[in-house]
Amino acid sequence: MKHFDAGRARKGFTLVELVVVVVVLGVLSALALPRLLNFGSDARASKVTALTGSIREAAQIIHSKAIVQVTDSAATGTVTADGASINTVYGYPDANDGLASGGSGGANGIVAAVNVTAAGDNLTISYAAGTTTFAVQGAVTAATCGVTYSNATATVSGPTTTVTPPAIVATTSGC
Repeated sequence: MKHFDAGRARKGFTLVELVVVVVVLGVLSALALPRLLNFGSDARASKVTALTGSIREAAQIIHSKAIVQVTDSAATGTVTADGASINTVYGYPDANDGLASGGSGGANGIVAAVNVTAAGDNLTISYAAGTTTFAVQGAVTAATCGVTYSNATATVSGPTTTVTPPAIVATTSGC
């Protein structure tokens, strides 16, 4: 019969200790994994928020330049900013860039003013009449994770032209 020698050190872990560690790791991963998976959605929503701010600021900067050049009430115009020629509609960047028809760009509108690219910024940029949509790639629902920029409009009443700034709408429900 063998006797336990208290002076001799044990080597390794018991089966019970290993089972306890595996159970604790399993519980922790079950609680932490859903939170980690949600970080992607939070990141895409943050990207939409940042892009919305960039679009608003770019539109205001171009509009300020158009005011200085006294082209802010013209239906169409061009403003130069940071070496780029920006097409304007009532002094704000045009939503329908030169890229809208598959062109090479040239003088552009809001996309050039914001200085984003589809590939470099993981965006899908699409155009419709008077509207540019920036959708974040990788979203659960691309149509509801992005920013829509619509051209400025104007109402003419006699000699007075009243310009309504562009509509900039952020949607994050599908991120």
